[in-house]
Amino acid sequence: MKSEFKAAVKQVNIAASDSRRAWLEISSRASRISSNCLSAFNKNRTQADRGADRALIRASERARVSADIFFGLCQAALSQASEIQYRSELAIESMRSRSVDSDSLARITAPLDSWHACLRDEESGDCQVSGRHAPGLVPQTLRDEKKLRDSCSAKPRIVTLDACSSEPLIIALKEDHQVVCEWLAISPTHDPVFSELVRLESALYQLISVLEHEDGLREVLAAMEAINVDPAIKPFNGILDMEILRLKHYLGMEILEHDSEEE
Repeated sequence: MKSEFKAAVKQVNIAASDSRRAWLEISSRASRISSNCLSAFNKNRTQADRGADRALIRASERARVSADIFFGLCQAALSQASEIQYRSELAIESMRSRSVDSDSLARITAPLDSWHACLRDEESGDCQVSGRHAPGLVPQTLRDEKKLRDSCSAKPRIVTLDACSSEPLIIALKEDHQVVCEWLAISPTHDPVFSELVRLESALYQLISVLEHEDGLREVLAAMEAINVDPAIKPFNGILDMEILRLKHYLGMEILEHDSEEE
């Protein structure tokens, strides 16, 4: 019985060590996602405050809050995994030296029970059925070092030519969205940390859509300005001038004096 107890503590210790490493990787990636959402939030603050781009401020605020919540949950899970690792190491050392009585050892190892129950469920394949959850225990798929590394790095995306964007922030957010989708695909839905990913994925998708819409409008503006100097459309210059000014105003761009004169 004593040898089984020691084996169980060692099993928890290995899982806690792997979880701690995984949470460090996931937290680091979550921090970058949060930073990108903050960049989008600050992108057009003055314009959004003037009401020129309220959709962006709403979408970026939602994404920023979701990313911050997920990052906070990751940090809490990292702290719990670190505590379990410390307790298991302390228990192993105590059993080796016999310096702790059985009551003290029981108090040290009490929080390890839920972890060991989850690990048994994983081995038997019943983790989805039992509904047990050990706070701080990363899903088995993410405790695998290769899978963790692959899931935390953005994969090359296949995009059509018209959907391609040169805006670095949009590219970064698309990579973030892909990482979140990867985590969703390999994480159990009952885990409170990863269940937050559903909201984060939705928020990132909406934010990307708003940014791409604005990016597309800027491309339209550039095309309109390029053809506005063509002598062949001189009879329609006045109409184009008005549309260019209207689009610049919507995008919150500075309208120069010669633009006003053309109007």
